[in-house]
Amino acid sequence: MSFGYERLLAHKNNMMGGQPPNGDDCRNIDTLQINVEINCVAFHPHLPMFATGNRHGHTNLWRLNDDSTLAQRTPVDTLVGHSDYVTFHPQLPIVATGSPAGIVKLWRLNDDGTLAEPTSVATVRGRNHEIISIAFHPRLPIFATGGSDNGTAESCSVKLWRLNDDYTLVGQGPISTLIRHTGRVTSIAFHNHLPIIATGSHDRTVNVWHLNDDGSLAQTTPVATLVGHTSLVRCVAFHPLLPIIATGSYDRRLKLWRLNDDGTLLQPTPIDTLNIGSRVICVTFHPWYPMFATTSDELVISHAIKLWRLNDDGTLAQHTPISRLRGHTLFVTSIAFHSRLPIIVTGSDDGTAKLWQCKMLEPPHHLEILRKETDIPENVRSAPCALCNLPLCAQIPDTTYNINGYVVKMTSAHYFHYNCIHRYLTNRQSISELMTCPTCESVIDSDEISRFLHSPDADADAKLCTDFYIP
Repeated sequence: MSFGYERLLAHKNNMMGGQPPNGDDCRNIDTLQINVEINCVAFHPHLPMFATGNRHGHTNLWRLNDDSTLAQRTPVDTLVGHSDYVTFHPQLPIVATGSPAGIVKLWRLNDDGTLAEPTSVATVRGRNHEIISIAFHPRLPIFATGGSDNGTAESCSVKLWRLNDDYTLVGQGPISTLIRHTGRVTSIAFHNHLPIIATGSHDRTVNVWHLNDDGSLAQTTPVATLVGHTSLVRCVAFHPLLPIIATGSYDRRLKLWRLNDDGTLLQPTPIDTLNIGSRVICVTFHPWYPMFATTSDELVISHAIKLWRLNDDGTLAQHTPISRLRGHTLFVTSIAFHSRLPIIVTGSDDGTAKLWQCKMLEPPHHLEILRKETDIPENVRSAPCALCNLPLCAQIPDTTYNINGYVVKMTSAHYFHYNCIHRYLTNRQSISELMTCPTCESVIDSDEISRFLHSPDADADAKLCTDFYIP
């Protein structure tokens, strides 16, 4: 399947107004003082919530106000025993936590983001080796874990695990094992749309693997191996739309590589290389804005968090950061973008998590997302969804995405259930299908497709008809 990525990005200048972002657009709006080193941070995929993992072995869940400041200084829930990494599934109501002791725990969440029960629903043990990296498949009930090196090839593997409908593990072991690295697997990333997964390692390489439609491993050898770093690879991340991967290393370099749709390398050398100036710790792309962030172990802490602008083809717009987030006083361990809100969260060894608001990340308010029945005009409440023909305010039969009642009003005046439109977009098999509204056949704005496919909460499907806003 070949996606016309250049067409997906054709309207990017419309969203950005042709103006580069202002480096002063990001400001610290709140600081959470935990007084113990923070290992990791992660945003809930659609709710105004985030998680922090600290050195005392606790992962805390925090809720935000409408202005993205902290709603309270005490966590809404605490997951005890795991805190070295935390990640939310993009669509399913589960969160994963882990520790270097080789244990990953999965926790079920309520619709409001709180814990559904005080104990985990599934546990994965790494037996004789550490598990230090984890990633969820963007759509399927599958996650990957990466291990450390204790002298055997098996210990340097990546394992794929499948979940049942109740989020317990399928069977007693992984559905696939990826064995190739000769050093600790430090980072794992799934591409949001292409059937590929990338793994970074202490052996200085990044492997790209092809997956079957069901998320299992398609072949036992990687389709590409990225070689070029001179020290361990600490982090990997995929561009949200393009077949581009970013790799960060302790050699102080951040490299961008272009792939073919099947994961093979388009060229054997990176398309861009950044000298970060210090060891790269984290890299993450914004879900729809042409930008990524890096953190590093910079001696000058105020220089550790950098934001970088991308061109439409995924190359660097400039080799200097468009912004630096200043405020932490010790090593910055992690960073995350919210998928819908114009905010960033960072965690640090100084015992704080900081929330940053960025004007450049505010989407245009072109399309209304109707979240409650009272928001829907009375004359359309009983109108049918343009895809399933059931009343808009009726219970949606297919609750795959665990969201009911949301309605999308598009510029064409069509109304859709969230689940209907989400299923439609994620099942498109070609760029022409993806960019055509199922009802009026109007062209979909590329920015709205990007925001939708990376924002599984409130009716990202509005992207179907040119304009889309996620409040």
